Amino acid sequence: MKINLSSIKYIKFSNEYKSKLFECIINILDEVDAHNKQLNLKLMWEWRNEKLPTKESFIYLAVHQNSVIGYYHIPTFDLKVGNEIFKIGQVESVAVLKQYRRYKVFKSLAEFANSDIKDKLNLIYTFPNDKSIHTFIKYNNYTLVGSLPTYILPTRLNKIISSKMNLFGLENIFGCVMQWYLNRLKKNLNKDEYIFSINSFDDNINRLFEDFNRNYLFSLTRGEAFLRWRYIDRPEIDYKIAGIKSSSNLDAVVVYKKDVILKNNCIIILDLAFKDIIYAQKLLNGITSHEAKNDPDFESSFVFLAGYIKNINKLKSCGFLRIPDKVNPRKLNLLIKNIGSKKLTKASDSSSWLVTLGDWDVF
Repeated sequence: MKINLSSIKYIKFSNEYKSKLFECIINILDEVDAHNKQLNLKLMWEWRNEKLPTKESFIYLAVHQNSVIGYYHIPTFDLKVGNEIFKIGQVESVAVLKQYRRYKVFKSLAEFANSDIKDKLNLIYTFPNDKSIHTFIKYNNYTLVGSLPTYILPTRLNKIISSKMNLFGLENIFGCVMQWYLNRLKKNLNKDEYIFSINSFDDNINRLFEDFNRNYLFSLTRGEAFLRWRYIDRPEIDYKIAGIKSSSNLDAVVVYKKDVILKNNCIIILDLAFKDIIYAQKLLNGITSHEAKNDPDFESSFVFLAGYIKNINKLKSCGFLRIPDKVNPRKLNLLIKNIGSKKLTKASDSSSWLVTLGDWDVF
């Protein structure tokens, strides 16, 4: 297909293009066989744009012959830095139809979006895959903060191994031996401690998240509005919340979902807050058996967690294994770009950030 590049225009979204944008999104999801292509697009659109806590989202379009051929989506969030609140945007959903990709449409669309957004936000960030990361760094001047540390807690190691290789039954023996060793590292509950299910975010949970966020220089404002929007209001995904108490004191909370990764049932940790890492260890060690009581038919093979979280490396002492970046099939790379008049100079330091899988809309 021969294309006159001058006939492609780059515009800010308006409602007259809504149906054409939806058509473009559906086509691209089919092209890449996206895992979330079955989600209700209308409900997701309303949740991600109209019900966003900040009520502000920037969307840019590439249009050819009155059809949308690409899009660049930047929902906004409040970033707490010390006692100040800054408005930031996540470059979240960006794509171009396959037949237009060799014409540098994505590069031109990104330049248009970045030119328009520079006076409206203080910082933009994104989690690109390995195929697109160079585009953000080379053409859009993003800075790589780093790859989020990723951990798994095997709970059925023989099942994980057998799903990847057949060793004529030896995988079961090896898996059982390794599982026995990892189980010995488990942090058990004290007599006055228990894990329980939570149905909503109340004042105690909100306060725990607020106190937890104060440990970090940079973090999305995880207030009641954000938590409710992200984990209660999101359509078509059933998130679960669990906490650990000791003597009626709330010590840790996790938000999680059940999923399937590499043909294995698993528990994905989206968010967490804790008073001390020991309570996080006990809660994460016990989350599989807790969920088994709620759903006996769901047999989880591992717990999956990733993020910039202080003391996350201490999870190794309770049975978690860190996945090396070189063998991680989908590294989460955090890129940032200062665009506001007031530069956030320490934003490139990964130790300054609180980032969880809940910051990324894929899960």
